[in-house]
Amino acid sequence: WSKEAVSDDTSPTEALNLPVLVGVRQRMIGALLRQARLKASISPKALSEQSGISTSRIRAYELGERPIPLPELEGLMSLLNGQVESLFDQTGPVGQWLSQQQAIQDFKKLPPELQDFVCKPVNRPYLDLALKLSELSTEKLRAVAENLLDITF
Repeated sequence: WSKEAVSDDTSPTEALNLPVLVGVRQRMIGALLRQARLKASISPKALSEQSGISTSRIRAYELGERPIPLPELEGLMSLLNGQVESLFDQTGPVGQWLSQQQAIQDFKKLPPELQDFVCKPVNRPYLDLALKLSELSTEKLRAVAENLLDITF
């Protein structure tokens, strides 16, 4: 026994080795930038001339040796006719974290009374029903509504 409490809850970022993930993501963005440049058939030198970023810096970005500031990344992708959004992680730990952050922001935009409703465990069946109803075709939803009317009259 110890005087320190051990929590079962781990911080969402505790399980992630963020410095390592950031480095991996930096290399992935660099590789995707290089891929976009090759697809556009533009040499590093030509991209350097168009962007005003030195060739050595572009190479360092593409190799993941240097983080790319977002304004420069946006400018480079624009010159390459690409979208910065295409570089976002969708499936890995960072992508999941970004999705969770977006979900939290979306939840905060809901009216307070709806937030309260969603947070009460007793309302879970209503939320499950709403989810199932939202997946029904218009015809099936109409049939459900008609059956409800038949029951109530």
